[in-house]
Amino acid sequence: MHTYKEYYQKCRNKYDGSYSNLKSLDELTIEIGNLHNEQLDDVKSIHNFALDKINKKIDLFDVNHENIIKVDNISDCNNISRLGNYFGDYLEKNYYGCHTIIEAVLIYQSLPNKVERSSWVWHYDDNVNEQIKVMVYLNNVTGKSGAMDVLMDSSGNGCKIKTSKIAYKKSTEKVYVGSRIPDIDNFKKKGYLPKRITGESGTYCIFDPNCIHKATTPTEEPYRLCVVYNFRPYLTGVNNRMSKSFTKTWSNLGNIKEYSI
Repeated sequence: MHTYKEYYQKCRNKYDGSYSNLKSLDELTIEIGNLHNEQLDDVKSIHNFALDKINKKIDLFDVNHENIIKVDNISDCNNISRLGNYFGDYLEKNYYGCHTIIEAVLIYQSLPNKVERSSWVWHYDDNVNEQIKVMVYLNNVTGKSGAMDVLMDSSGNGCKIKTSKIAYKKSTEKVYVGSRIPDIDNFKKKGYLPKRITGESGTYCIFDPNCIHKATTPTEEPYRLCVVYNFRPYLTGVNNRMSKSFTKTWSNLGNIKEYSI
């Protein structure tokens, strides 16, 4: 059995692509930026695609969820895979140094609700160390429309917690029970303060999901609508990093915090 670390190194050794100025994956906490040109066209198309399903109340999953609306059945929107491939290429050349696939794609809209639970509490995801998430805002997001909060230091670095995942179905004890942070003030004393990620449509966050973060409850419209890509290393290159054969979404999500190798 390979550990996740060993598998990643195997992917690195087999990589036949090229890259320059590759950063260490361990250095990544959170990178915030803005898309331009044709990628903004993809964002607009994904936004319209998702909003149409929400307005018509079709292809939605877990419709009784009180905090978000989950958009399912996304395979008929080519812009989702095209934008995912754009980020996949960027991650390969800047962070991974190996081939990647998209393990999952989740599209959702935040909802106003008084019950703050699950992702609305300070937490880390306890994902495999080699997984990277990319969140893209599909509409303009303000501090009151459901933006994501991240703990960051004065240099813009997130606070990363050690994962419990070693290999597929093999884990150590979690640093925090349930991956929830019981006393955020301890981190504030160390110089980590809450940073609310706001921005126009096309604002993106590339982040290690084991950084401390949380969702916020919107109080004004339009509520945050976003797409989240979950990337992982892969041994071989694929023409499309998003595929029905391996990319999950809400209705078949399972446990995306780890993956078989």
